[in-house]
Amino acid sequence: HAHSKHPGYEHNAHLGGGYNYPWKKYVVRPFANFDYFFLHENAFEETGASSFNLDVDSKTEKYLRSQLGVQLSRTIAFHDGCFAPTLWLSWINLTPFGNRDYTANFTGIDHNFTVWTFNRTWNLFSPGADLAFNFKNGFMLSLKYLAEVGESYTAQEADIRLDWNF
Repeated sequence: HAHSKHPGYEHNAHLGGGYNYPWKKYVVRPFANFDYFFLHENAFEETGASSFNLDVDSKTEKYLRSQLGVQLSRTIAFHDGCFAPTLWLSWINLTPFGNRDYTANFTGIDHNFTVWTFNRTWNLFSPGADLAFNFKNGFMLSLKYLAEVGESYTAQEADIRLDWNF
């Protein structure tokens, strides 16, 4: 089996916000999020795999993720707490910067090879829903679903959360 120490570092920045507009019994919230990701992986050498050990060059990846959307929510009070359903739709743009490819060679061989990674801009449609139940005894139950859908790409996420504040 090949082994290596693969050090690197990352930096992330997030800026986001929105504004709540009351509308009838609902709240409409346009929002925007911007995320910058930077990842640097140092060069490394594998050991333990004889002639199959790799020498991998360093690599830096950067990308910007922008999201624009709108949420619609409502709070419905009941005897023991409240129910707060939220729906949203958004557009996401994911733009990579720089070369994202891996270049390596087998130890002791001078010829490199390159593995190409995705290098294109993605435009995604993202619907989602959150059903939150807050109870007066300190319990909160949230059921959340979101998707990101684009050309030849689909990601889905579901989350169940139970909190107890005491």
